[in-house]
Amino acid sequence: VELSHGIYALRSSSGRNEETLVTVGEGTATLKGGKGAADLVLSAGEHGRVAYPVPPRRTSGGDGYPAVEQPVRTIP
Repeated sequence: VELSHGIYALRSSSGRNEETLVTVGEGTATLKGGKGAADLVLSAGEHGRVAYPVPPRRTSGGDGYPAVEQPVRTIP
């Protein structure tokens, strides 16, 4: 997964069902396709899943996907 400047939430699991779930709040995320598969670019508001050796895919999010929390800004 390659991330541009922005706000993201990622959840990774390892082991038998290794996968990475991505939620893009701001910016773009490139989910790498690996050997012979195309990369997938996600923009703000989109969700994706990477589970090698299956090619990355865009999803609708939902249960199990991490939520993007906007940072709290204070006035100095």
